[in-house]
Amino acid sequence: MAPAFLILLVVVLALTPALGDWWFQWKHLLPVLLYVGNWVIASPGHEGDLGAMNHTWSLAVEEQFYLVWPLLVGVLATRRRVVVAAIALSAASLVATWTAAGSGWERVAYGSDVALFGLCVGANIAVLRISSPKIGGSRLIPVACMCAIAAVTLTYGEVDTATALVILMPTVSLLAAAAVWASTGGVPVPRLEVAYLRWFGTRSYGIYLFQAPFLVAFRLHAGWPWPIMLVLLFTVPLLLAEASYRWVEMPMRRGSMTEVLHEADGRVGGR
Repeated sequence: MAPAFLILLVVVLALTPALGDWWFQWKHLLPVLLYVGNWVIASPGHEGDLGAMNHTWSLAVEEQFYLVWPLLVGVLATRRRVVVAAIALSAASLVATWTAAGSGWERVAYGSDVALFGLCVGANIAVLRISSPKIGGSRLIPVACMCAIAAVTLTYGEVDTATALVILMPTVSLLAAAAVWASTGGVPVPRLEVAYLRWFGTRSYGIYLFQAPFLVAFRLHAGWPWPIMLVLLFTVPLLLAEASYRWVEMPMRRGSMTEVLHEADGRVGGR
């Protein structure tokens, strides 16, 4: 959600004068705000990353997709055309992946056209599920897919970067899509519905948003004892995500944040 994102950005900018360029560079402010930071990293000749906001590259890819995909769906009008378009875009993304492989791993890892494959696979699953809501699967399928994803992930260190990005990442996307397809077909998977997993699911955006800058900040304290660092890594981002969920994200969803801001504005104006 934009409010949590902007709060994080303000905090990062406030710390930048004290921490310096390794933390964040002001020249990256506009690309981060406009959700095009991924192309900054992927551009030829660019060295380094976006510092404390480097993880926003994936948010940029998503926002670009969310800007284009609804327009495409509106133009195509029918589900069949949307499915065909999603398949065609997925194929084009694979071609772009193979083509970009020679331009360096940054181009393959951060380019929106390459990341389009996984997003289009997910969009296709959504459209097909709406068209065929009664198609289900075995509860073993999601578990098998997750085991396969774990196995593929373990092979990353055994292959070169190009192979990992060009072959293994699309494979993970397809396995994840198969898991989602099966688990949303009316076949419950009780072990995936426990309370703490739901908690992580609802706070996942905040966890992703706040953990990366916190990890970057740890460069200053790399010499701390590992038990202390481990405890901090597993607690501070979760606490920040919980605070964001309770006091920023949920109030915005309910509209209560707007009411609070209006009331505060009225009080200030009244004075």
